[in-house]
Order: sequence, then C-alpha cells, then structure tokens
Amino acid sequence: FFRESSAGWVSRSVLIDMEPKVIGLTLKNARRSGRWSYPEDSYFAKQSGSGNNWAFGFNEHGPSCRDKALELVRKEVEACDYFSGFLFLQSLAGGTGSGV
Repeated sequence: FFRESSAGWVSRSVLIDMEPKVIGLTLKNARRSGRWSYPEDSYFAKQSGSGNNWAFGFNEHGPSCRDKALELVRKEVEACDYFSGFLFLQSLAGGTGSGV
C-alpha cells in the first residue's frame, strides 16, 4: 500500500476528481501529518466539477479524462514488484464521483 522513502511513507495511489479542491485538501492533510504523503505525479483534477449532475460528468468529463486516468493507473501498476489487485473507492452520490 506504500513505498518507503527518506521523507516517510508514500502511498501507492491514484487520486482522481473533477474539482481540485478535494484533492488539494487531501494532499495538504497528508503532508501536514509528517508521516506519509501522496506522490506528486499520481493525481488528476480538472478545474470544473459536474455540478451534482451525473449525466454531465459521465458524458463530458468521462471521455475527456479517460486516457489520463488510465495512464496514471498504468504507471502505478508498473511500479509494483508484484501486483495482485485494486482497492477502488468511489462516491457515486452527487458531486464527488459524479459520472466518473
């Protein structure tokens, strides 16, 4: 679930959201803890959300973000010595995760 570095633990994760606010707060809280962090190159955020509209997120953001999201996942999987699966967490209700 993590890689060790001189700065502490670095999570093996890919963060995806259509609004940078949530990811920014997550990165900030991890850095502030001083015990672990997220890799700086394994997250993706656009500047606009879906406005609590699943259909807009699915039809607009999904197709335009697909390749970037898959590339981030591919890079993370290739960095593993032994890959055995995914732990996938997603919110489907309303804004967060809407249409992803």
